[in-house]
Amino acid sequence: MSRKRTASATLLMIGALGLGVAVAPASSLAKSCPPCGPRYCVDKDAAKKLKAKKKAGLAKQGYPKRLTELVDRLSDCVACIEDAPDAFHIQFNFGGGAYEAKEWTPELEKQAQDMMRKGKVKSYYIILARKACSCCDEKKYWERDDWDPELGLNKKLALCYRHVSQLPNVGGVSDKKPAKDKKPAKDKKPAKDKKPAKDKRNGDAPER
Repeated sequence: MSRKRTASATLLMIGALGLGVAVAPASSLAKSCPPCGPRYCVDKDAAKKLKAKKKAGLAKQGYPKRLTELVDRLSDCVACIEDAPDAFHIQFNFGGGAYEAKEWTPELEKQAQDMMRKGKVKSYYIILARKACSCCDEKKYWERDDWDPELGLNKKLALCYRHVSQLPNVGGVSDKKPAKDKKPAKDKKPAKDKKPAKDKRNGDAPER
């Protein structure tokens, strides 16, 4: 190493120590976080906390655990978790690429199950994110083996129900979104006071 390079390295170390800054080699930074933006860098520790927060928020809205666990299937970077939808959808698949998606409710899922039993629906899916979000260096949604262009979704991100035998029970209290507040009952008017009964004298002669 030349004297000039040695001097440059020494100055860099002194400057970093003086400012209290830890300088990591450029190669290690590039390896841990590719140049696609820090929000898209894989960070499993941060992802674990964000997913727990996301699931708690969805549970607070009244979604059952069976649905909120779909959050665990999201990619492990900040952007893919924070930018994921805050509501679930149910997709009715009629076959031949025909489908209809609506925001999930237990009533709609029961309807999908009835239609499956009657042969009017081939299958149904419950979805948080239709397309897989890609962290740095991950495959795009259309490059993944679970991408279904006919249905327009990555199947591994969804709950898939294709057979009547696997249909879940959605009738329990835990599977219902919170009921809307009922209107307070109208106050009943107080009953009119009855006139007091006349005193009966105990055998006394009436006053004159």
